[in-house]
Amino acid sequence: MPPEFAQQMQQLMARQMAVAFLHHCARLDAPVSLVNSRIEALGDAPEAQALEAEFLLEP
Repeated sequence: MPPEFAQQMQQLMARQMAVAFLHHCARLDAPVSLVNSRIEALGDAPEAQALEAEFLLEP
């Protein structure tokens, strides 16, 4: 394989891996502690119940 082609392939693979990593990070759920603290701050408001339902947390 010519070195020029190998370098282009390496750059393409590096870009694809970076995009895949960023996509993975964007899909990560919010940390449970942040969700729980937000629910506690909302108290018994409907928003708290909606968050509990969305994140499948026990009331």
